[in-house]
Amino acid sequence: MNYAPNLKSVLQIMDYAAPYKGNFISAIECLEKHYQNAGNTVYLFPDKAMNLPWVKEMNYNGKRIYFIETSFYSKKIKYSNLRTIDNIVKKENISIIHTHFVEYNYSLFFYKKFFSQNIRFVANFHNHYIPSGRLYLLKNWVIKSTIDFYIGDSQSVSESLIKIGIQSGKVKTINNSINFQRLNVSTEMVITKAGSNYSVLMFGYPWFRKGVDVVAKALFKFNMGKKSPVTLALAQAGCFEATSEAIVKTLGYLPDWVTFLGPREDLASYYNAATIFISAGREEGLSYAPIEAAYCNCDVICSDIPGNPLDIPGISIYSIEDYSSLKNIIEFLLSISRKEKIRVKKDSEGICN
Repeated sequence: MNYAPNLKSVLQIMDYAAPYKGNFISAIECLEKHYQNAGNTVYLFPDKAMNLPWVKEMNYNGKRIYFIETSFYSKKIKYSNLRTIDNIVKKENISIIHTHFVEYNYSLFFYKKFFSQNIRFVANFHNHYIPSGRLYLLKNWVIKSTIDFYIGDSQSVSESLIKIGIQSGKVKTINNSINFQRLNVSTEMVITKAGSNYSVLMFGYPWFRKGVDVVAKALFKFNMGKKSPVTLALAQAGCFEATSEAIVKTLGYLPDWVTFLGPREDLASYYNAATIFISAGREEGLSYAPIEAAYCNCDVICSDIPGNPLDIPGISIYSIEDYSSLKNIIEFLLSISRKEKIRVKKDSEGICN
């Protein structure tokens, strides 16, 4: 990519170091293509992302990538981090800073106030902003004093921003985009454990926000006394021990029908291998996993939170903490034929249209 000094560039600041690009980076690269006639897109990742294969691939393909100490994304304010930002801004002719997975940030606040007041700050909120702690008033003030424009990944996320006093005219809802082309690539695989005929797939980290305890209770009740228990397949990039401990705390032990799946770029392989996908979150900005699972023709169950896409034809919905209701839905989905499921989905599509 050729550098155009006469154009205004965007610095994408992302606290993102997942072992795979995922849908998020695909969306940012799509945004880069749409902006390329107006200026360059520059990427800033935490330094722990430096050796990730997909980051190296982006670098090889000519993306303008920089790294910063992970401390930048914490409460710490270090002059070296401020200088790193300032050097990038000057070198790349940055006019807009666009942040992701960064809420209140004291370093960016100090940068705006003391280094460059001409930069426009845009913040993407991928989850609801729920201020907490004894310093929540300070956090709110820092956000309002730093950010010029706010993007909520769903209407309910935008409403959470307006609720803390941000002017509605500064908030725009832009739903998460999905690169469906990614879901056309998959490998045939088995995720059920030995002796199991069906599997429930969900994302397991962080366990409380994802509702792992609720699903564990539902499957514990469903599997009780069954010779062929349903497998609970938990896909997550790490922190398996924390999720295991949560299940033990919930059930008193770790059942042998629980299995952990590592991260992979071709998530369609997991969706295609699963019998049911559950988005059991207690909080989501806009969860695109249920949409991806439905695209892969997986049965989908969602908790009734605003961040779940509850208008997907043919999905099942339960009240977030009601594991008995969830258990009954799982039982129903496993009891009806594929032909009947297709009929129900078509009927639902008719209602939605």
